[in-house]
Amino acid sequence: MILGSYFLGDDNVVVQRIQEDCCGDRLCDLWRGARDRYLAAERTLGIDTELGKAARTARSFDHRTLQCLHDLVAASFRCRHAERLQPDLPGLLSDLSYEERITVDWIRYFAAECEALAEFYPDFPRLVLEATVYPSGDPRCTRAAKELALMVDDRCAYLKLSSPS
Repeated sequence: MILGSYFLGDDNVVVQRIQEDCCGDRLCDLWRGARDRYLAAERTLGIDTELGKAARTARSFDHRTLQCLHDLVAASFRCRHAERLQPDLPGLLSDLSYEERITVDWIRYFAAECEALAEFYPDFPRLVLEATVYPSGDPRCTRAAKELALMVDDRCAYLKLSSPS
């Protein structure tokens, strides 16, 4: 995750660090979900594709191709929930520590956003796989990563996020 400010007041470094620490697991969950959706679609249609074969045999992937997607979703979480991301008064609101509460909220938010993206954009799972199973220099990978970033940007357009500074 690239730490930085995506909107005015995006300065909660604690939340950004929590998101950075969770990044690998979130991207693995995203990849598994995309793979499962794509392979289910193949089974439904009764077809086998090159992409499906690559997804079935993949044992790892280059997370950097999904970094922009992750970072934009992370920024949208910080923007949409800015008021809820303030530390609690000890003992008043939660049995969880501040960091634990933010971690739980972030994991839930990321999963829900990825689910919403997959529902709103039917090609989302295919693009996630294309961005990860093909080598990073492959034009299919590059195109897919750009399209994914545009999808998230489109979904979050009203937040007016900018490149990190």
